[in-house]
Amino acid sequence: MDTAEALNQQAIAAYGAGSPKEAVRLWQQASALTPERVDILTYLGSALKGLDEPGAAAAHYEQALQLQPEQPQVLYNLGNIRQQLGQLQEAALCYRNVLKLEPGFALAAYNLGNVCRDLGHLHEAGECYRHAIQCDPNHAASHNNLGNTLKHAGKLDEAIACYEQALRCHGDYPDALYNLGNALYESED
Repeated sequence: MDTAEALNQQAIAAYGAGSPKEAVRLWQQASALTPERVDILTYLGSALKGLDEPGAAAAHYEQALQLQPEQPQVLYNLGNIRQQLGQLQEAALCYRNVLKLEPGFALAAYNLGNVCRDLGHLHEAGECYRHAIQCDPNHAASHNNLGNTLKHAGKLDEAIACYEQALRCHGDYPDALYNLGNALYESED
């Protein structure tokens, strides 16, 4: 086993033992020895994200993507960071690229829906939530958020059906319970 791989294995063990800072230190050493190792860059990005260092995490994900651009999970992770940082256009691009590579990636479709919603593109957000539901029919948050877009569009009966479906998926989902209650109240007016 070469030195970089030994450091990588030590970092994995440290991370698994609950020592993310030590893992980052070891992965940084391994990456310095083998900057072409996409797996090490990805581990490093994930560990830094977990340590609430999104800028540093994004830099490592971007470096990994420069070496191997067609990595849906790395693109997804980068999209999450971009979304967290409020870089919504960049996040949307990452999620769209994930879905080009892996159309069935439900969470990428869901997160793209959230980004579109935050950008004010509610119709597109609704389409993304529908795509997420098609990929994972039991994803309660997608049903709930689709309900919100439908409610905003004045389609109260369809929104109620979405909230009810969200609750069938996850019986005690607080957002769906709240939204269903409000929608039922509004439907009585």
